Amino acid sequence: MNGGISVADFLGNANVRTMNGGLSLADVGGDFRGKTTNGGVSVSLSGDRWDGVGLDVETVNGGVSMRVPSGFSAELDARTSNGGISVDLPVRIQGLLTRNKHVTATLGSGGAPLRLSTVNGGVSIARR
Repeated sequence: MNGGISVADFLGNANVRTMNGGLSLADVGGDFRGKTTNGGVSVSLSGDRWDGVGLDVETVNGGVSMRVPSGFSAELDARTSNGGISVDLPVRIQGLLTRNKHVTATLGSGGAPLRLSTVNGGVSIARR
């Protein structure tokens, strides 16, 4: 309920939740879902692709940042209601960009879905 969650070097099925605290994820894989209400989300990945079903993380009041190595492959779905989206990677984007509130893009050669969502905050995707 009150406090952050940190997960590192994990491969498997996980569903983590907190109300008042951030999520910090490093080198995770599998079918990973994380949610917080009041806190930011930080994801740092390694390797060349997501290993598993996918990632789905969200927050209501906080930003979301994800760092991946150059050449990382996945399908990105990033969205915010009240913030911007910054992608510091070469991506192939299809569809309509509506005031930078929702971006779907292919990273590298594509792969598992990585969903990053916030209501009140920005989303940042950068090289690790």
